[in-house]
Amino acid sequence: VSSFLFLRLDDDVANPAVAAALLAEFPELAKDDPAPDFVARLPRIPIWMFHGGADDLVPPIHAQRLRDALRARGDELKYTEYPGGNHNAWDAAYGDPGLVSWLLAQRRDARL
Repeated sequence: VSSFLFLRLDDDVANPAVAAALLAEFPELAKDDPAPDFVARLPRIPIWMFHGGADDLVPPIHAQRLRDALRARGDELKYTEYPGGNHNAWDAAYGDPGLVSWLLAQRRDARL
C-alpha cells in the first residue's frame, strides 16, 4: 500500500482529472484522516512498512496514520521509519539485512 493515497488532493495532486479519479475510487480521501476507512479495504496480510522520517514528498504522518489504523484493526505489522531519510526509503529498506528472511517467512492465511 502506498501512502500516496493520503496526500491532500487539493494540495498535492496538480492534475484535477487525476484528483477526481482518485476521489472516485477512494472516496475516503475526502476525510481529514482517511486511514481507518482505507484500512478497512485491505486484506489481512503481513506488512512491513518503511518510510523516510524527513520525506518531503509524502510526509511521514501519512504512513504513521496508516500504521496506527492497521494496529487499531488488530493487525500486527512492522514499521520502520528512517530518521533523516527522504522519499527513497526503499534504498535503506532493500539494504536491511533482515528483509529477505522476513519476506520468505511470511504466509498468507488460507482463509483470506
